[in-house]
Amino acid sequence: MMKRTCLPLLLIICLALAACAPTVLVKPGATEADFARDKAECEYEAMKASPTNPGVPLSMGLGAAFNQSQIFHKCLELKGWHPQK
Repeated sequence: MMKRTCLPLLLIICLALAACAPTVLVKPGATEADFARDKAECEYEAMKASPTNPGVPLSMGLGAAFNQSQIFHKCLELKGWHPQK
């Protein structure tokens, strides 16, 4: 019985860890310095567009963090960066 309940749990843990794998972004002809600059600019834009406030409830803070992540990734995409295939 123990093995039956552990297998689904192990599968869920493995899927969660796979989802957390880092994404490598590439842009043809770009250097590491180009990425560092674009990343800093996109982080700034994401923070500016969706500021976090330590006084807000956790659920609202999580929504703001998710929104910042979307803005950050869209910004990099617009600058020509895309996930490595």
